[in-house]
Amino acid sequence: MNTQEEEYVTLFCEGDGGVYLNYSNQTKKKYLRVSFSQMERDALDYIASLTEGGCFHQGRSSGIWHLQFNGSHCVPLLEIFSRHVVGRDFLERLNKVLVFADISLTVQHPLTFNGFLGFWDAEGSSSNMPQISVSQKDREILNLIATMFGGNVSPNEKGIHYWVLCGDEARKLYKTVVEKSHCPGKRERLREDFEGPTQYEQHKDARKAYSAHYYSEHKEGHRISNAKSSATQKAIREWIRVHPEEIAKLREKL
Repeated sequence: MNTQEEEYVTLFCEGDGGVYLNYSNQTKKKYLRVSFSQMERDALDYIASLTEGGCFHQGRSSGIWHLQFNGSHCVPLLEIFSRHVVGRDFLERLNKVLVFADISLTVQHPLTFNGFLGFWDAEGSSSNMPQISVSQKDREILNLIATMFGGNVSPNEKGIHYWVLCGDEARKLYKTVVEKSHCPGKRERLREDFEGPTQYEQHKDARKAYSAHYYSEHKEGHRISNAKSSATQKAIREWIRVHPEEIAKLREKL
């Protein structure tokens, strides 16, 4: 695995995976586990092609695919993670596992583009605003992404944070992501969102029809309201005309 691939794999795990110390009821001992998860299997197949010893299984109810490594098969991945880990939360979990694996503790590293690509393949999405986005409960890496590419980070009502990039900057980033992503499904959705009709264009006729219907339904009400407003303004102007002394007193108070 070269450096770019290592960065991708590390940040994919930070986005949708984990490092664990599991306990075996059979041996009564703890053992290492590294896991990658994703609804679509393609990115996991790519990671499996770069590694050895991984096993696939799919959740029966969720349909989510998992690529798992156990025991000694985890050691090469843990060493890779120690060279490229970015997020503080992941770093804390990783260091606990590194101690168990007798691997030197590590520190946080800078976010790179290949790291971002892995994180986006794990947690990214797009829409036909058009926009490109990433969601995560931990805001830290999203802030780093915003520093690197621009855009905004904000939480939803459930405490999940979203990084969102729109406009020309999103279009520039899209061209690179759609070329280098290892998720065919996400690449196809990116193309549809950035090369197809925008949300505004898709709903333009519906908005026009709604506006026409609303005006037709409320035409008489608007006419009466406008007539009342016009009459009120006329009465005010007339009062001002015939009461110059009162206007002069008001101006003196000002």
